[in-house]
Amino acid sequence: MKSEKNFVWLTISVICSFFLFAGCEPAARDIAEASVQTEQEIEKPIEEAVEKPVEKAVEKPEVKVTVEEPAEEPVTKVSLDKPVTLALKFVPGDLSTYKVIVESERSVQFDEPEPNRSGNRLEMTYFQRIKSINNKGNASVLITIKDLKYTSIEKNAPLVKFDSSLEKDMHNPMANLIGESYTIELTPSGEVTNVSDFSKAQFAIKSASRAGKAATALVQKNSIKDRHEIVSLPAADKNQLKPSDNWSKLRSFDFDMMGSKSFERVYTLKEVNQVGSQEEAIVEMEGIPTAETLKDQRDAQRDAFASMADSTDTYTGRLKLDLNTGKVEEFREELVTQWVIVSPDSRPGSGEAPEALIMKSTHLCSLERVD
Repeated sequence: MKSEKNFVWLTISVICSFFLFAGCEPAARDIAEASVQTEQEIEKPIEEAVEKPVEKAVEKPEVKVTVEEPAEEPVTKVSLDKPVTLALKFVPGDLSTYKVIVESERSVQFDEPEPNRSGNRLEMTYFQRIKSINNKGNASVLITIKDLKYTSIEKNAPLVKFDSSLEKDMHNPMANLIGESYTIELTPSGEVTNVSDFSKAQFAIKSASRAGKAATALVQKNSIKDRHEIVSLPAADKNQLKPSDNWSKLRSFDFDMMGSKSFERVYTLKEVNQVGSQEEAIVEMEGIPTAETLKDQRDAQRDAFASMADSTDTYTGRLKLDLNTGKVEEFREELVTQWVIVSPDSRPGSGEAPEALIMKSTHLCSLERVD
């Protein structure tokens, strides 16, 4: 009996290893051959150094300066007698600055004081300029990378760490992405229907190192599409809404050896607020597990592993949309899933805390307008 329990626990440990290492760092796809464009040299003005006479230091009385914080705009809930339109608006030439955060992390904790974590986190600040609008109402949007932070870890050990605000990181291949651009086609309902002009950013990296591959993965079509879509907006034919109205969308997640889960994301227009001269719509989301699963050849084995654990899910989101400008002010969606597997050797009624293995997965995407 004891050997059987040890075998079961060993199997669980193997599951744990697969869970922790699977999908930790996005693999960079092969880059297609393309002609390399010659970059124009930018001439910078050279300021001549001028010697200035050294002035004798004079003690001056201390002057205290009080800086008053700007008063916050009063927020008033709006009573609506007609629906509002939840959609993006585009004006050619309009320029905005956004900060996006995309994080994917998995952790495992058994007898360690701290969990072992593997995953990656991206923080990107970018300029967004509306180039043009086509006859379908979709915008061609130029995205230019302004600042970048990226961290990839495996079992708490950093594999890639980059911060464009640090001078010491300017030799990292990821630094070559700063100032690079690509173009997306964005619909009023927040869908990215096309990604183009990203090959120049890929070729700017010029490195096959781990950091270079991570940088290349950031400017692949799917990565670009995922971080710029506003998934919480309703479809174009259902965007006339009043507070308490809701709509839903489905999304599935694959957790490798722990199986898959599908959620119905229920979005609700909670309220419309008057903030100064602007009207802001607040949308909240709650993810509800459904019976849908991702099917493949591993299903029987995955279901057996998943049945060993008790799992819980927390899937929430929020959107703040400026109804006057049609710009997203804030957007956030986060899924936290946790599995708990209790050791077969734990004896009920023994007075001892049961040994338990805890696995956790976090998916986060957030967007904030900073200018």
